[in-house]
Amino acid sequence: MRSKLLFVLTGVSCLAIVPDLYASVVENLRVSKECRRDQSTCSAEDKANIEIKKICHNRPGLCDNKKSRLTTYQPNYAIFQSTDDDEGSLEAHYSFKYLFGKRHCMPLKPLDDINGGGGDAENEKKKSKRDVLGCLKDYRDRGELFLKYTGEFDFYAGSRESGPVINRISNPGFHYRDNFENLSFANISMQWVTWGLEHRSNGQVIEADLKVMETSSPDFGKYKAQVELDDENHEYFDAISRGANYFSVEGKFNIGEHGDNYEKCKESFSCINLWVSGKLYINEDSDVYWGDLANTGVKINDYDRVNIVVSDTFHTNSSFPEIEVGLKWTVGDELLETDSYDINLSFPWIPSDDLKIPFYIKAHFGPMNTLSNYTKDQSSIGFGIKLR
Repeated sequence: MRSKLLFVLTGVSCLAIVPDLYASVVENLRVSKECRRDQSTCSAEDKANIEIKKICHNRPGLCDNKKSRLTTYQPNYAIFQSTDDDEGSLEAHYSFKYLFGKRHCMPLKPLDDINGGGGDAENEKKKSKRDVLGCLKDYRDRGELFLKYTGEFDFYAGSRESGPVINRISNPGFHYRDNFENLSFANISMQWVTWGLEHRSNGQVIEADLKVMETSSPDFGKYKAQVELDDENHEYFDAISRGANYFSVEGKFNIGEHGDNYEKCKESFSCINLWVSGKLYINEDSDVYWGDLANTGVKINDYDRVNIVVSDTFHTNSSFPEIEVGLKWTVGDELLETDSYDINLSFPWIPSDDLKIPFYIKAHFGPMNTLSNYTKDQSSIGFGIKLR
């Protein structure tokens, strides 16, 4: 037991090389000389300090009292893409969330530097340590309340007018997430489940059912979108307004070897990350008045009801040490009649210690390439960088 304790204490000494974002808190935790010499003499405070330091060394993020409430949500990337029946464009996708609850386990004051004197200060210190230990041990079972926003736009640099950019997605949402430490069966574990209320639109202003109203026009009374489709003016469809409100639910799973351990799963080739999400639409503006689907009652839920995302990471000994492959399958109420696919490949290039370029490739196949004309089958491929 003594050697085990010495190992723990030796490991704690490695804190000097851990980023000191939380060092001002953790380094104030003292272990008595007597305890370091003989673990049988360790006080309850010594044991608590050792345990806190050990967990903070293994998972620094939980002890980073400068950690921001504002973090990334979905991948952020910028790519130059080529799309069927469209000009080349620069596409930017950005996504973040703001956490309302506590984003770490540390108190605002250093644990062993609580102001005041006497019994009240000592009791406050002991209670604070109990709270920190409880948070560190149960952090994976916490709940999170957060606001998220995802946006996307295209910039047509010299290829055509885009005014200056064309907004594709504006997707704010209010979410609650339950995280799970030990919810697993065999090699399958559920890491978290999220419920949300979301709005998704493209920020455009032209109504889909707009008609030609000039009495002198030979197209008087026709839907404007059908006229533009006949004239092969694909740019017109970028400006058609789309919007919907819906409830969402999403679960994150780890499947395969180490699937019951979310830390090891990230490092294991044989462990797959799986996200499954669904939408319950409250209302939507997605009627179609042009082409073969005009006035058929088609809705966006026929194309986008369930999203399934699978990803895996490969580790190499090259200048591309980590390669991540992802597949997104979008299925609507019409199932395979209207499904679509996205393939993602990220491979950061690290030719030297002081240079890292996060290359990223994204390809799309099928409908749902844009909200404005979501029923149109399109293929696109883009190359650029993914910002973590």
